[in-house]
Amino acid sequence: MLHRIHRWCTSDPKRERQLKIFLFVLPFVIVAGLLMMKFVTPGYYFRFAIREDGLAEYLTAFCFLLASIFFLLSWRAADFLGNRLLSFGFLAAGVLLFLAFGEEISWGQRILDIQTPAGMAEANRQGEITLHNLNAVQGRLIYIALSTSFLGAFGWVIFGLLPVRARDRLVEVGVRRLIPDWFLSSYFLVLFVVFSAMTYLQRPLIAIFGDALRKGGAYFVSGDQEPVEAIFALGVLLFALRIPRCHRRPTAITPSPTNQIRRSTQNARPRHPASPAHDIHLGKRLTPSGSLRAARFVSA
Repeated sequence: MLHRIHRWCTSDPKRERQLKIFLFVLPFVIVAGLLMMKFVTPGYYFRFAIREDGLAEYLTAFCFLLASIFFLLSWRAADFLGNRLLSFGFLAAGVLLFLAFGEEISWGQRILDIQTPAGMAEANRQGEITLHNLNAVQGRLIYIALSTSFLGAFGWVIFGLLPVRARDRLVEVGVRRLIPDWFLSSYFLVLFVVFSAMTYLQRPLIAIFGDALRKGGAYFVSGDQEPVEAIFALGVLLFALRIPRCHRRPTAITPSPTNQIRRSTQNARPRHPASPAHDIHLGKRLTPSGSLRAARFVSA
């Protein structure tokens, strides 16, 4: 099914170019709609975008889960081909994305109504059985998110600036397949810009625009990261879908016994010496030495 969709998308160069432009612009359209919803209908924005266990959170978890499956399938294909670097990269991505899926839904804690142990509740900022909300971990995750989103947004630019030999070498060892293409960079760019603004530009923006930007509270709230993470997760899923998974190791074709007997019979038949008249329709003629040379057909 996926291969048929891929063939349909890439069979026409114009259609493929239009699809890439659509995928690149889509995150910006979503962000524009979210900003409009935030200022015009803040109630709907809270209900659908930033609410805990809301639509954005479950969409993020679903995309992470599917991307994890596709990366693990790619790991098996790369391992079959003997590419250790790609195999390790796909395996690490698959495991990390599965962990992100579990952390996003708190490992089903609210769905299954599981109580948080007392010791973990004290060390966790939200009182959940999650690792990313631990007091010792949460402050460092922002830098991991910024680094990952930066590489996803600008990795193709950095790759293009490298010397030709370095690019050829990275393509040869398979590193290029770990870098998202330009039309997927916008999904990572949105996360990088929003997280950078939430981390470093919150106070300067409020100081410059004052109450017009504050709107009765902080311009960025902690829940604003939920729809941005959903856009990021969608980009990761699209990237995982783009990685080819159905590889085949080339194998030598062994002729069947029937074909071997047929070939030996054909070789045993007596062959009549070819004449120039016999080979003239093939555009060839026999020289006195017996070798074949190309000849042009010239009518008498």
